Amino acid sequence: MSATIRPTAPRFDARDALSIALVLVVLAIYVVRTFDFTLVPYEDAAILMRYSDHLARGYGIVWNIGEAPVDGATDFFLMFTLAMLGKLGMTIDMATYVLGFASHALTVALIYVGVRNVSGAPRWMAVLSALFLALGAGVRYVEAYFGTPYFALFSAMAWVLATRAYWRGESTRVAIGFACSGLLLGLTRPEGVFLAAFMLVALVATRGFAASRKMLLWFAAIFGVFGSAYFVWHWKHFGYPLPNTYYIKGSGTLHWGHLMGGVRHIVALALPLLPLLVYAVLAELAVARRFSRDQVFVFLPLVLFTVLGVLHEGLMDYLHRFQYGLLPIVLIGWPVLLMRVLELWRGDENAAPSAQRTRLAAVLAALFCVGSIAYQVDTFPAGRHKFWGTHNVAQILADYSTDYTIAVTNAGHLPYVSGWKAIDAWGLNDQTIAHDGLSEAFLDRYKPEVVQFDDRYEAVLGESKSQLPWAAGTRVLRAYVAKNDYVLAAAFGVSPYKTHYYYVRRGFPESEEIARRIATVDYYIGGFPTRCFDYSRLVSD
Repeated sequence: MSATIRPTAPRFDARDALSIALVLVVLAIYVVRTFDFTLVPYEDAAILMRYSDHLARGYGIVWNIGEAPVDGATDFFLMFTLAMLGKLGMTIDMATYVLGFASHALTVALIYVGVRNVSGAPRWMAVLSALFLALGAGVRYVEAYFGTPYFALFSAMAWVLATRAYWRGESTRVAIGFACSGLLLGLTRPEGVFLAAFMLVALVATRGFAASRKMLLWFAAIFGVFGSAYFVWHWKHFGYPLPNTYYIKGSGTLHWGHLMGGVRHIVALALPLLPLLVYAVLAELAVARRFSRDQVFVFLPLVLFTVLGVLHEGLMDYLHRFQYGLLPIVLIGWPVLLMRVLELWRGDENAAPSAQRTRLAAVLAALFCVGSIAYQVDTFPAGRHKFWGTHNVAQILADYSTDYTIAVTNAGHLPYVSGWKAIDAWGLNDQTIAHDGLSEAFLDRYKPEVVQFDDRYEAVLGESKSQLPWAAGTRVLRAYVAKNDYVLAAAFGVSPYKTHYYYVRRGFPESEEIARRIATVDYYIGGFPTRCFDYSRLVSD
């Protein structure tokens, strides 16, 4: 590997502060012009919000109030932060907005600092990277109530500090900051532990063990003390070492199909910038005939974290959110690699004259800026999940007693908005179901007043052979309502192959009223713009 060309890092000055302020103004205008504040939380986001709400109200980390703790939220530190904002008087919906916007704005500023004042790249590169992040998927995550920008904030913190150590050498302050950022990254999402470790691996691989000694020691110390303490507490408190969802989504197998999916996701997130990274690598190979340390430093965490995707199925990867934590690495990395190419050009006698290169670079930079911003705005439009029938039904159920129970396969809106006790038939939020599966005996403990499941419409298509994930739970629900005293209130579908069933148990006071009200809902299934047809009418009519 060739030697690293160390850029001169300019001090942060008034022009840098003005540049960041202008980027944030553009972000604010973009939010005002495009953000849809009428949208309800995305289905998966509502799951974490239910946990945050229960914790904020003093019930602990529980799915159902009064029951044993369960870690179905996965994003522990995000859930904790939202709950703390809830204790300050915010609703969980408002807290999610506040935390999301603040995290996104801070990450935009960090990207600028990382490019300009840590890596020493020109100001226009820092502005472009900051704008690219500002106008991208982060705003849409906030719109959908996802906490992804919070994860990206800690990823950016860790990578800026790792980059600082790479260029300037390690110091105690940088080492402690990196280890703490990595710890928060891991507490926010479990895979954050691996992302932080991969950043450290990239640093050690390029600088060597001796030059990375402080980074390694502080990382090991902070993770050894605080990380181990959290792990032991988690295992003791919840009864299992990993979040409940990992026993469902991981399934103990390698998901090689998601490996290529992960590659496609990071390409979609950073497409206009990736050609610059590839070009920088190829250009250096053409001139220097070798890879540089800079290239290894940037690409190693990207490759390792993408490969990590084989451990889970990647379901609910809304707008590539599971790979979004890699974007700070790309945004801070591409200027460094492009600067190396410019340095090599200066030493190449066959390169074009300096004036020609400058004019060509100016034209390409202008086109690239316009193209990048247009790509972001076009790829991540507002209102992608405007209609949710599950949310409409949940609002109806919220009018009735929270002592009632609903059994669901769609465990977002229906439990969170209704406030009912809930059985998650797929086991994401129930440890018994996650490890032993759903059974009719388990359902008999609750005798749920309403049962909802996602399946094909059997009356038209014949016996269900659902290929949905964790389809066993769906089949148990279908068998349970058939054997017990339930009435089919509605079977909403965009087609017979994609249908949401609603059954209501006979015999409790509001049974007929609830069934009648559910049948009147204007129902949409998330991701489909077409209003659903109630296939149960094919039988009743």
